[in-house]
Amino acid sequence: MKFTLLVLTFLCTFVFMIVNVQGRTLAGRINQIEKSVQSRMEPSDMEVELAMQDAERTLRALEKRIILLGRLFSQQ
Repeated sequence: MKFTLLVLTFLCTFVFMIVNVQGRTLAGRINQIEKSVQSRMEPSDMEVELAMQDAERTLRALEKRIILLGRLFSQQ
């Protein structure tokens, strides 16, 4: 009886240790994924600069079109 109780205690302790280690490993991986997602959500300086340049090009193209339309209407 005592031997069986000792074996069961050992097995329960062993299983608890495995579950605990796996839980910590899983929690660590979840934290890594969260950090990775957060870093991807924040644009880098280069991405911001490229977006600003693209917006400036778009605005210049719109200004040219507006000027051309103004000339077209003033001729008529």
